[in-house]
Amino acid sequence: MNEQAQAQVEDFDITQAKTHELYLEVGANYFKYAVVNPENKAVRLLSHKASNLYNGLHDDWLRSHFAKTKISLSSQKFTFVPSALFHESATQNFVKYIGATDHDEVCVHHLTDAQLTIIYALPKLQLDKIHHYFPNAEIYPQIAPLFKGINFGFSQIFGKQIFINLRDTYVEILVMADKQFVFYNLFEYQNQDELLYFALLCAQENDLKPASTTLKISGLLGADSELMQRLQHYFTHTEMIDQDSLPLNTSQFEKPIVSSHFSLLALHLCGL
Repeated sequence: MNEQAQAQVEDFDITQAKTHELYLEVGANYFKYAVVNPENKAVRLLSHKASNLYNGLHDDWLRSHFAKTKISLSSQKFTFVPSALFHESATQNFVKYIGATDHDEVCVHHLTDAQLTIIYALPKLQLDKIHHYFPNAEIYPQIAPLFKGINFGFSQIFGKQIFINLRDTYVEILVMADKQFVFYNLFEYQNQDELLYFALLCAQENDLKPASTTLKISGLLGADSELMQRLQHYFTHTEMIDQDSLPLNTSQFEKPIVSSHFSLLALHLCGL
Protein backbone atom coordinates (compact mmCIF):
# COMPACT_ATOMS: atom_id res chain seq x y z
CA MET A 1 0.00 0.00 0.00
CA ASN A 2 3.00 2.28 0.25
CA GLU A 3 2.58 3.55 -3.25
CA GLN A 4 3.89 6.89 -4.41
CA ALA A 5 1.87 8.38 -7.20
CA GLN A 6 0.61 11.68 -8.51
CA ALA A 7 -1.93 12.45 -11.19
CA GLN A 8 -3.35 15.73 -12.42
CA VAL A 9 -5.49 16.90 -15.28
CA GLU A 10 -3.67 18.31 -18.29
CA ASP A 11 -4.92 21.91 -18.13
CA PHE A 12 -4.11 22.45 -14.45
CA ASP A 13 -0.94 23.86 -12.93
CA ILE A 14 0.29 25.28 -9.64
CA THR A 15 -0.48 28.89 -10.58
CA GLN A 16 -4.20 28.09 -10.24
CA ALA A 17 -3.91 26.85 -6.65
CA LYS A 18 -5.26 30.00 -5.00
CA THR A 19 -8.75 29.48 -6.45
CA HIS A 20 -8.89 25.82 -5.39
CA GLU A 21 -9.25 23.83 -2.18
CA LEU A 22 -6.65 21.49 -0.72
CA TYR A 23 -7.70 18.29 1.05
CA LEU A 24 -4.92 16.57 2.98
CA GLU A 25 -4.97 13.21 4.80
CA VAL A 26 -2.04 12.53 7.12
CA GLY A 27 -1.22 9.06 8.40
CA ALA A 28 1.63 7.66 10.46
CA ASN A 29 3.82 6.83 7.46
CA TYR A 30 2.09 8.48 4.54
CA PHE A 31 0.23 11.53 3.40
CA LYS A 32 -1.99 12.14 0.42
CA TYR A 33 -3.81 15.13 -0.90
CA ALA A 34 -6.29 16.28 -3.49
CA VAL A 35 -6.84 19.66 -5.11
CA VAL A 36 -10.46 20.43 -5.98
CA ASN A 37 -12.21 23.26 -7.80
CA PRO A 38 -14.97 24.34 -5.36
CA GLU A 39 -17.10 25.88 -8.13
CA ASN A 40 -17.62 22.81 -10.32
CA LYS A 41 -16.42 20.24 -7.74
CA ALA A 42 -13.86 18.87 -10.17
CA VAL A 43 -10.90 16.98 -8.76
CA ARG A 44 -7.83 18.42 -10.44
CA LEU A 45 -4.92 16.68 -8.75
CA LEU A 46 -4.26 13.63 -6.56
CA SER A 47 -1.04 12.70 -4.80
CA HIS A 48 -0.08 9.86 -2.47
CA LYS A 49 3.35 9.65 -0.83
CA ALA A 50 4.80 7.07 1.54
CA SER A 51 6.62 9.62 3.64
CA ASN A 52 6.38 11.36 7.00
CA LEU A 53 5.00 14.85 6.47
CA TYR A 54 6.58 16.11 9.69
CA ASN A 55 10.13 15.65 8.41
CA GLY A 56 9.63 18.84 6.45
CA LEU A 57 7.37 20.28 3.79
CA HIS A 58 9.21 19.53 0.54
CA ASP A 59 6.22 19.42 -1.79
CA ASP A 60 5.68 22.50 -3.96
CA TRP A 61 1.92 21.98 -4.07
CA LEU A 62 1.63 21.83 -0.29
CA ARG A 63 3.61 25.06 0.01
CA SER A 64 1.14 26.83 -2.27
CA HIS A 65 -1.66 29.11 -1.11
CA PHE A 66 -5.18 27.69 -1.46
CA ALA A 67 -8.63 29.20 -1.05
CA LYS A 68 -9.29 26.67 1.70
CA THR A 69 -7.41 23.79 3.32
CA LYS A 70 -9.01 20.82 5.09
CA ILE A 71 -6.87 18.26 6.93
CA SER A 72 -7.66 14.84 8.37
CA LEU A 73 -5.39 13.65 11.19
CA SER A 74 -5.33 10.13 12.63
CA SER A 75 -5.60 9.24 16.30
CA GLN A 76 -6.25 6.01 18.17
CA LYS A 77 -7.03 8.02 21.29
CA PHE A 78 -10.73 8.80 21.04
CA THR A 79 -14.16 8.11 22.45
CA PHE A 80 -17.76 8.96 21.59
CA VAL A 81 -20.35 10.70 23.73
CA PRO A 82 -24.01 11.36 22.81
CA SER A 83 -24.09 15.05 21.91
CA ALA A 84 -27.20 15.60 24.04
CA LEU A 85 -25.20 14.59 27.12
CA PHE A 86 -21.95 16.37 26.29
CA HIS A 87 -20.76 19.66 27.76
CA GLU A 88 -17.51 21.35 26.81
CA SER A 89 -16.70 21.94 30.48
CA ALA A 90 -16.50 18.17 31.02
CA THR A 91 -13.99 17.49 28.23
CA GLN A 92 -11.08 16.94 30.62
CA ASN A 93 -13.04 14.24 32.41
CA PHE A 94 -12.48 11.98 29.40
CA VAL A 95 -8.70 12.39 29.28
CA LYS A 96 -8.00 9.19 31.22
CA TYR A 97 -10.43 7.17 29.10
CA ILE A 98 -8.68 8.00 25.84
CA GLY A 99 -5.16 7.67 27.22
CA ALA A 100 -4.14 11.28 26.58
CA THR A 101 -0.88 12.50 28.12
CA ASP A 102 0.63 15.90 28.88
CA HIS A 103 2.14 15.77 25.39
CA ASP A 104 -1.30 15.60 23.77
CA GLU A 105 -3.94 18.18 23.06
CA VAL A 106 -7.50 17.06 23.68
CA CYS A 107 -9.88 18.08 20.89
CA VAL A 108 -13.61 17.88 20.26
CA HIS A 109 -15.57 17.34 17.07
CA HIS A 110 -19.33 17.07 16.65
CA LEU A 111 -20.69 14.40 14.28
CA THR A 112 -23.98 16.21 13.89
CA ASP A 113 -25.66 13.68 11.60
CA ALA A 114 -24.96 10.90 14.11
CA GLN A 115 -25.79 13.08 17.13
CA LEU A 116 -22.42 12.14 18.59
CA THR A 117 -19.44 14.10 19.88
CA ILE A 118 -15.98 12.64 19.44
CA ILE A 119 -13.34 13.52 22.01
CA TYR A 120 -9.86 12.76 20.72
CA ALA A 121 -6.22 13.53 21.43
CA LEU A 122 -3.43 14.57 19.05
CA PRO A 123 0.26 15.08 19.83
CA LYS A 124 0.96 18.76 20.51
CA LEU A 125 4.13 18.58 18.42
CA GLN A 126 2.12 17.27 15.48
CA LEU A 127 -0.45 20.04 15.80
CA ASP A 128 2.25 22.70 16.14
CA LYS A 129 3.77 21.59 12.83
CA ILE A 130 0.41 21.41 11.09
CA HIS A 131 -0.48 24.92 12.27
CA HIS A 132 2.94 26.14 11.13
CA TYR A 133 2.59 24.58 7.68
CA PHE A 134 -1.11 25.36 7.25
CA PRO A 135 -2.07 28.22 9.62
CA ASN A 136 -5.64 28.59 8.33
CA ALA A 137 -6.52 24.94 7.89
CA GLU A 138 -9.67 23.25 9.12
CA ILE A 139 -8.62 20.13 11.07
CA TYR A 140 -10.76 17.01 11.46
CA PRO A 141 -10.31 13.62 13.17
CA GLN A 142 -10.04 10.69 10.77
CA ILE A 143 -13.61 9.50 11.33
CA ALA A 144 -15.15 12.82 10.23
CA PRO A 145 -14.61 12.56 6.46
CA LEU A 146 -15.23 8.81 6.42
CA PHE A 147 -18.55 9.17 8.24
CA LYS A 148 -19.59 12.21 6.19
CA GLY A 149 -18.86 10.35 2.96
CA ILE A 150 -20.71 7.21 4.04
CA ASN A 151 -23.64 9.22 5.37
CA PHE A 152 -23.88 11.10 2.08
CA GLY A 153 -23.61 8.10 -0.20
CA PHE A 154 -25.23 5.27 1.72
CA SER A 155 -27.41 6.52 4.59
CA GLN A 156 -30.63 6.00 2.62
CA ILE A 157 -30.00 2.26 2.35
CA PHE A 158 -31.88 0.03 4.77
CA GLY A 159 -30.20 -3.07 6.08
CA LYS A 160 -26.81 -3.65 7.66
CA GLN A 161 -23.59 -2.43 6.08
CA ILE A 162 -19.93 -2.64 7.06
CA PHE A 163 -17.44 -0.17 5.63
CA ILE A 164 -13.72 -0.90 5.65
CA ASN A 165 -11.29 1.89 4.86
CA LEU A 166 -7.63 0.92 4.46
CA ARG A 167 -5.10 3.51 5.62
CA ASP A 168 -1.53 2.23 5.29
CA THR A 169 -1.09 -0.17 8.25
CA TYR A 170 -4.40 0.85 9.85
CA VAL A 171 -7.95 -0.05 8.99
CA GLU A 172 -11.09 1.89 9.85
CA ILE A 173 -14.25 -0.16 10.31
CA LEU A 174 -17.63 1.56 10.44
CA VAL A 175 -21.03 -0.11 10.76
CA MET A 176 -24.38 1.30 9.66
CA ALA A 177 -27.74 -0.38 10.29
CA ASP A 178 -31.04 0.83 8.86
CA LYS A 179 -29.57 4.26 8.08
CA GLN A 180 -28.13 4.68 11.58
CA PHE A 181 -24.52 4.90 12.76
CA VAL A 182 -23.78 1.86 14.95
CA PHE A 183 -20.04 1.35 15.40
CA TYR A 184 -16.60 2.71 14.54
CA ASN A 185 -13.04 1.81 15.43
CA LEU A 186 -9.51 2.11 14.10
CA PHE A 187 -7.23 -0.94 14.19
CA GLU A 188 -3.55 -1.42 13.46
CA TYR A 189 -2.85 -4.60 11.51
CA GLN A 190 0.30 -6.33 10.25
CA ASN A 191 -1.10 -8.78 7.70
CA GLN A 192 -4.25 -9.98 5.96
CA ASP A 193 -5.08 -12.48 8.68
CA GLU A 194 -5.25 -9.73 11.29
CA LEU A 195 -7.41 -7.55 9.05
CA LEU A 196 -9.82 -10.44 8.45
CA TYR A 197 -9.93 -11.07 12.18
CA PHE A 198 -10.90 -7.45 12.92
CA ALA A 199 -13.58 -7.47 10.21
CA LEU A 200 -15.13 -10.69 11.55
CA LEU A 201 -14.81 -9.51 15.15
CA CYS A 202 -16.68 -6.28 14.38
CA ALA A 203 -19.40 -8.26 12.63
CA GLN A 204 -19.75 -10.56 15.63
CA GLU A 205 -19.80 -7.72 18.17
CA ASN A 206 -22.55 -6.00 16.24
CA ASP A 207 -24.65 -9.16 15.70
CA LEU A 208 -24.07 -9.14 11.95
CA LYS A 209 -24.03 -12.27 9.82
CA PRO A 210 -21.19 -11.91 7.29
CA ALA A 211 -22.99 -13.89 4.60
CA SER A 212 -25.97 -11.50 4.60
CA THR A 213 -24.18 -8.23 5.33
CA THR A 214 -23.01 -5.81 2.65
CA LEU A 215 -19.33 -4.92 2.98
CA LYS A 216 -17.91 -1.95 1.08
CA ILE A 217 -14.19 -1.30 0.87
CA SER A 218 -12.19 1.83 0.18
CA GLY A 219 -8.47 2.49 0.12
CA LEU A 220 -5.57 1.32 -1.98
CA LEU A 221 -6.92 -2.12 -2.78
CA GLY A 222 -7.64 -3.64 -6.16
CA ALA A 223 -10.98 -5.33 -6.84
CA ASP A 224 -9.10 -8.46 -7.94
CA SER A 225 -6.60 -8.49 -5.06
CA GLU A 226 -6.03 -11.49 -2.80
CA LEU A 227 -7.39 -9.61 0.22
CA MET A 228 -10.58 -8.76 -1.66
CA GLN A 229 -11.05 -12.42 -2.53
CA ARG A 230 -10.48 -13.50 1.07
CA LEU A 231 -13.02 -10.98 2.35
CA GLN A 232 -15.54 -12.20 -0.23
CA HIS A 233 -15.13 -15.73 1.13
CA TYR A 234 -16.73 -14.59 4.41
CA PHE A 235 -18.70 -11.52 3.31
CA THR A 236 -20.44 -12.66 0.13
CA HIS A 237 -21.68 -9.16 -0.68
CA THR A 238 -18.28 -7.45 -0.80
CA GLU A 239 -17.53 -4.65 -3.24
CA MET A 240 -15.50 -1.50 -3.66
CA ILE A 241 -17.04 1.86 -2.75
CA ASP A 242 -19.07 3.24 -5.65
CA GLN A 243 -17.45 5.78 -7.96
CA ASP A 244 -20.50 8.07 -7.72
CA SER A 245 -20.81 7.97 -3.92
CA LEU A 246 -19.39 11.50 -3.49
CA PRO A 247 -20.62 14.77 -5.05
CA LEU A 248 -17.39 15.33 -6.96
CA ASN A 249 -16.49 15.38 -10.65
CA THR A 250 -13.71 12.86 -11.32
CA SER A 251 -14.38 12.27 -15.02
CA GLN A 252 -11.06 13.75 -16.15
CA PHE A 253 -9.11 10.90 -14.57
CA GLU A 254 -8.63 7.77 -16.66
CA LYS A 255 -9.11 5.37 -13.74
CA PRO A 256 -11.75 5.40 -10.99
CA ILE A 257 -10.34 7.30 -8.01
CA VAL A 258 -13.17 7.53 -5.47
CA SER A 259 -12.77 4.02 -4.04
CA SER A 260 -9.00 4.43 -3.63
CA HIS A 261 -9.21 7.88 -2.06
CA PHE A 262 -12.68 7.91 -0.50
CA SER A 263 -11.76 9.23 2.98
CA LEU A 264 -9.52 11.90 1.43
CA LEU A 265 -12.08 13.14 -1.10
CA ALA A 266 -14.86 13.03 1.51
CA LEU A 267 -13.12 15.97 3.22
CA HIS A 268 -15.07 17.97 0.64
CA LEU A 269 -18.20 17.35 2.75
CA CYS A 270 -16.63 18.38 6.07
CA GLY A 271 -17.64 21.82 7.26
CA LEU A 272 -20.58 22.05 4.84
